[in-house]
Amino acid sequence: MAANYLTIKSARIVSDGGPITSDVYVDDGSTDLDRGELCYLSAGTILPVGTTGGLDTDSAGFTRAQRRFISLDDVDASVTSGGYVNVQEVTRDTVLEGYVTTSNADGVVLITTASIGVSYAGYLDANGRTSLDVNNTTKPVFTVLDVMDNYDPYRNSDNDDYEEDSGGVRHDRVKFRILSALSS
Repeated sequence: MAANYLTIKSARIVSDGGPITSDVYVDDGSTDLDRGELCYLSAGTILPVGTTGGLDTDSAGFTRAQRRFISLDDVDASVTSGGYVNVQEVTRDTVLEGYVTTSNADGVVLITTASIGVSYAGYLDANGRTSLDVNNTTKPVFTVLDVMDNYDPYRNSDNDDYEEDSGGVRHDRVKFRILSALSS
């Protein structure tokens, strides 16, 4: 079955329930992190929420309620070897915006207002970019809060859209939150 997991760029924080702050934590010294990558805190160490592929409740960063962060830096483990990484915490009130991808189709990837309130699994590409898989509601980790047709109604039409992946295919954007049961 065809899939379209090409992600334009990673999810980003668009609003938060409190002041925007950044913290510094130790990286594990063996894992590269990309700026904008979704991470979690394990025993005082920042780790990516998963490896390339699906993000669901079986992924390391989503097996239980825990603190999650967005990396503010690129980390090259071969250079830093257990150095520090600047991160911004993703709280239960944090709203993220990202692109939608799909596990069972190719071509344009759209999301409609009917998806508001629906929970989906995510996808992590090889460059650390997080997206929502709009065809995977099994073991979800994200809940859709709004779709770009509502908050960005003046975007270009599907045929003229500038938000295309490396294969020239358009993806809709969506605002979402980590499921409250998985937030610490």
